[in-house]
Amino acid sequence: MPELRPGNANTSSALAEQKLPPPWEIRVDVFNGTEVPSAATLLANEVGGPLAYRVGSVENAERLDYVQTRVYFPPGSSEIAERLADDLGVGTQALPSGEDPSRLIVIVGRDRAPRG
Repeated sequence: MPELRPGNANTSSALAEQKLPPPWEIRVDVFNGTEVPSAATLLANEVGGPLAYRVGSVENAERLDYVQTRVYFPPGSSEIAERLADDLGVGTQALPSGEDPSRLIVIVGRDRAPRG
């Protein structure tokens, strides 16, 4: 049976989690990438409510044909994005650039849009 010691994977992930800024210090813009009205608003309520992130813009995306919901993040923000993505049960996608590592973007796809 393996022995649990300091420095094992469980301890390392717990330490990494402690180094991340709290959710309320992270701005999350939520865009509706579907034709379903209010999809972004509903997800923004989850992000800003129980998950305690600071919600910024909530509006329609330029395209309305997104299939999968994703958390998009600038360079240097992968761990923060992965935490939010895990909370939402969605994937992540790196952005090619970005200056604010404490700003994430969520685009709601058909997988998370409410069904009428």
